[in-house]
Amino acid sequence: MLVFLGAISYPLYLLHQNIGYVVIHALRARSLPYGWAMLGAMAVTLAAATALHYAVEVPARERFQRWSRRRRAVVVPVIERAPT
Repeated sequence: MLVFLGAISYPLYLLHQNIGYVVIHALRARSLPYGWAMLGAMAVTLAAATALHYAVEVPARERFQRWSRRRRAVVVPVIERAPT
C-alpha cells in the first residue's frame, strides 16, 4: 500500500488542492455533511492521481527508458591513450 501511495504521490500533489476544493464545494452545495464531502474529495483525488500515474507517467517513463537505452547503445566510448 505504501509503495502504491509513493508511486502516485506526485500526481496526488498536483491534483489534490484544485480537485479537492471543487468536489468539496459541489458536495456541500448538495447539503452533504463536511466529513462526507472530505471523503468524497479524497476518493476522487486518489482516483484521478491513480489514472494520471498509469495513463501518463508509466508510459512516459517507459518511452524515456527505451530512448535512453538506444542512445547509450549508439555512443562509442572514447579511449584515451597515455602519453608516451
